[in-house]
This record gives sequence, C-alpha cells and structure tokens, in this order.
Amino acid sequence: YPYLEDAIRKGKTSVNSLRKYFQSVLDMRHIAGREFEFVCATKWNRRSFLSVLSATTEQLGNDIISATDLYQIIALICPDFPQELVLETFFPLFIDSDVAPYRTLVSAFAIFFYYEPTFRILATTYTN
Repeated sequence: YPYLEDAIRKGKTSVNSLRKYFQSVLDMRHIAGREFEFVCATKWNRRSFLSVLSATTEQLGNDIISATDLYQIIALICPDFPQELVLETFFPLFIDSDVAPYRTLVSAFAIFFYYEPTFRILATTYTN
C-alpha cells in the first residue's frame, strides 16, 4: 500500500485530501519533485515519471541533445535521480557521437528506466 502510506505520511487524512491525493496518482501528477526511491517504488510511478517527462519536453521534438542535457531535465522532475542511470542508458547509443535526437534518447531512456529492474535481474542471472 505505498500510496496510502505516502498519503498518510504527507498528512492527507481527511476524506477530501485523500481524494485529491489519489486523483493526483490517477492523473500521474504525484511524482514531480519526489525522491528517486518514490519514483521507482512502483511500475505506476515509473510510468507516471515518464509521462511527466514526456509532457515537460514534448516541444524538443528531434532537437539534438546530449545525455547530460537529458539528465538535467530529469533532475528538474526528480532532483536526486542518479546521473549514472541516465548515462548507462545511452552508452550503446554514443558510439560515434555524444549527442542524438531527443526522441531517440527519450525513447531509449523510457525503455531502460521502465524495465531497469528486470534488466538488472537478467544481467545478474546471465553473468553468473
């Protein structure tokens, strides 16, 4: 029950405040400014994070950016997001250059970030 625990921890104990909190969860607005641990706590939070990232950066289109640029944008949404996680996503993409179209970077990041727990398990399983 991570959402109920979070709501109570945030002092949301009245029916109206709980309704507003859970509506923000349903609307995927509950993760902006939250700590990395919370952003990664559930698949819904990961999906919500990616939704906020997409909405925040949709105007970039196919602008050419670096992984560091994307990390700085991500850090605005989640200040303690580990930079290594962003850079690790793009290592295979930056063979010839350290920049790429935004949509390429954000698509790769979205796949890696959402499935990262599964990738870690697979890496551990198949490297041993």
